[in-house]
Amino acid sequence: MSSQAIYYERKWEYNEDWSYEANLHSWSDACNFERKQYGERILTEDEAAMKFAEIYGSKSEHECD
Repeated sequence: MSSQAIYYERKWEYNEDWSYEANLHSWSDACNFERKQYGERILTEDEAAMKFAEIYGSKSEHECD
């Protein structure tokens, strides 16, 4: 009998109850975790911040809500 690891894929979602910075940090951790699983280079803080803003909008856009 072989042992198998079962992974459940979860989709990261922006949490409106959290600050922009908390969402950015959470997304960056999730993104880099996945990148490590595939042997990809992890994103720097600046790269992650730029990509996050590209996908979810800038901090100023969220402060206007």
